Amino acid sequence: MADQELWEYVFYDWDDHVAIDALPLQDVNFTLGLGATGQITANIPLYDEQYNIGRVSAATQPERTICVIYRDRRFVAGYRMIDPQDYDSDTGVMSITGEEIPAILAYRFVNFTGPRTATPYNEFKWLIEHSADPADTRWLKWIYGSGGVGSVTRAYRKEEFMPILDQANELTDMPSAFDWWCKPEWDEEFNRPAFAIKGVGRSAPEAAGLVLEFPGNVERFTRKTRRGLLNRVHGRLQADTAGTILETVDRPALRAAGYPLIEQVFQIDSATSRADLIAQLNRIADTAKGPKLLFEWDLGVSDSTRWWGWELGTHARCLATHYLYPAQPDGSAGLDRPMQMVSVSVTPQGAEGERVKVLTGEFTQAVA
Repeated sequence: MADQELWEYVFYDWDDHVAIDALPLQDVNFTLGLGATGQITANIPLYDEQYNIGRVSAATQPERTICVIYRDRRFVAGYRMIDPQDYDSDTGVMSITGEEIPAILAYRFVNFTGPRTATPYNEFKWLIEHSADPADTRWLKWIYGSGGVGSVTRAYRKEEFMPILDQANELTDMPSAFDWWCKPEWDEEFNRPAFAIKGVGRSAPEAAGLVLEFPGNVERFTRKTRRGLLNRVHGRLQADTAGTILETVDRPALRAAGYPLIEQVFQIDSATSRADLIAQLNRIADTAKGPKLLFEWDLGVSDSTRWWGWELGTHARCLATHYLYPAQPDGSAGLDRPMQMVSVSVTPQGAEGERVKVLTGEFTQAVA
């Protein structure tokens, strides 16, 4: 099937869910990511006679329209159009940008004032639905999956204008909570595209059923480290009745092993008590034992690469043999361990055809 028949980009109106137009975009790249961090970028050559600016403007109106992507008539992704939407007169090309649907919650605030106690899942669901309007519930139709364990106590102060998405991500950052992503799902009731927010629990990591191997189905991999080591963390909480509460959590084992003192202070606005402040500081300390490792695996696409069926947040088996990871004495891969799938990035029609990159991560890599 030709590329232009394999891929289709249909633009819908956010408010009424009605299809506006289909545009043959160029230089497309889109990503699905944990925490609704994915985006789409694409170009529209306005000098091409198949376009006209009225048609393009109606379909790509920032903050209003949704680009829904179909691959071989399968609904695989969707993004709300946002700025930047740039144009260069030298090339006659307009570039457009979109973000995953839940990202709109970064621009809405939690209005509730006072403490709340709930399971991580129920509190997350309350936040997502906190300011939902009818269009939200049509596009984000389902919230399901694995939740966290235990309970959390949270406080939201209306006068501090706390963004909903920030609070949701802070909540799910806790080790006892869960990861989440925005999964494209077809709404069979109304025969239209929609999305689910799917939780992925951490208490029993779920296998993805996917093997990423270099050399093998992976053509190239890169590893990046992100600074993470802290062995003393301080927390500050401004309480309505007790004034400023200060607490410190140490990790003396790292100091005893010869590492220097590395400390940082955090303002924990969502904590409601000294115990809650200490619990959140322990979470920070537990996830700051060493560098965060990010691996990007560059795949060539074959008939077996059905990336649209992969579940973000699950763990793929990652194998590599190279200078960084020499082969084991028995000839097995130098690197062989499960890692969480953080994102999937797709270039539908690049110079080398369809390309897929998978980002996996290790976020609590201990140094000692």
